[in-house]
Amino acid sequence: MTSMKKFLLLFVGVLFVGSSIIAQDGKKAYKKANRLLGTYNLDPSANMDKLEEAKDLIGSALEDPEVEAMGKAWIVKGKIYNELVSNEMNQKLLNPEYVVKNVGYAQEAYTALKKALEVSEKKFEIKEALNQLKLTAGHISNEAITAFQDKDYNAAFKNFRSSIALDEILVAQGEESTFIDEANKKEQYFYTAISGFYAKEYEEVEPFFLKAKEMGDADPFIYEGLYNIKKETDMDAARAILEEGRAKYPDDTALLYAEINYMVAEGLLEELIVKLEDAVKKDPENISVYTTLGAVYDNLASQSLKDSTAAEGKAQMYFDKSQEWFEKALNLDESNFDALYSLGALYYNKAATFTDPLNELANDFSAEGNKKYDALKAKMDNLFDTAFPYFKKAEAINPEDMNTLLAIKEIYARKGDVEKSNEYKARLEALNTGGQ
Repeated sequence: MTSMKKFLLLFVGVLFVGSSIIAQDGKKAYKKANRLLGTYNLDPSANMDKLEEAKDLIGSALEDPEVEAMGKAWIVKGKIYNELVSNEMNQKLLNPEYVVKNVGYAQEAYTALKKALEVSEKKFEIKEALNQLKLTAGHISNEAITAFQDKDYNAAFKNFRSSIALDEILVAQGEESTFIDEANKKEQYFYTAISGFYAKEYEEVEPFFLKAKEMGDADPFIYEGLYNIKKETDMDAARAILEEGRAKYPDDTALLYAEINYMVAEGLLEELIVKLEDAVKKDPENISVYTTLGAVYDNLASQSLKDSTAAEGKAQMYFDKSQEWFEKALNLDESNFDALYSLGALYYNKAATFTDPLNELANDFSAEGNKKYDALKAKMDNLFDTAFPYFKKAEAINPEDMNTLLAIKEIYARKGDVEKSNEYKARLEALNTGGQ
């Protein structure tokens, strides 16, 4: 039993000595990193290797819990990473073609100095951490702008929001804001919102949109982006934002299109026409507005045919307007697939409405019945014939569009051209099976 106690004491002693060695090694690594940083500062151009070694050492040192609790160790890390970023920025200034290697180091400096403020109690350490944070602010901003220009929106969002958080830390500590004025601060929130939106960090970025809007004179994109975020969870709030944006910026095309898309989704077709015609005036070269107007009138024509209370001739009036807008689209671009297919479908669907009346007349063998049947069938055939060339032109542009091929197959079948109809049937089957 005594020998067992001695063994346990010895074992505990080994553990204690081992942890002491780790602690000593952590402190040694911190001190050496600090010395190497000092050596680097004496002659930066000749001692770049010393800075790299200091970076590795401070990383190892901070793995020691005792060193991790030392504010000065985190300050040293912040200084090292600030210097690494500054060195690369200088190289970039001297050579615009220089490719930055240490992307994310400004974030490392920011995280380290923020930690220093959390654990430091000594005033001089807090002051030193704040001074270093002021340097980091410029680096973070540069990384944000570079990432945004490179369309790396995730990195841009991370850095822009860190820039705002860093500024809040400085102001809370009684330091001056890193933003030169309110306009500069507003711009920061704007780019934070944009980058977060394009990074698809919708939940994270919403507060920045709201803040940008709250700051006044918000860019139209703030309303557009906030509408697109809100519509996924709260359509009433989204609609209110869109209405506010449209009232503030009635000539903004993006907000107009957002309103158009909303109306399409809600089926507000009559109201939508006014918006679309307004869009044509503002953006007369945008074919999609013309084809959308054509589709809206086509939809209204279909609704009128089903509505027994609709005024006589209303469906035809809507049909004519639909035809007019699709033709205007083709005047802008005669090879526009959507306009070609839509115009073909307009005539095809109109022809299809004669099917039921023809079936009824087929049972009327009177002379008058035959006369009506022939007249109605002639109208139907004429509409199918009118639709056909539009579908063929659409097919030439997109030979694998299923709806186009199906329409052509059906028209050939109605013409009695079984061979051609079967040819298109085979093409449809091949597309359905992936060409197998």
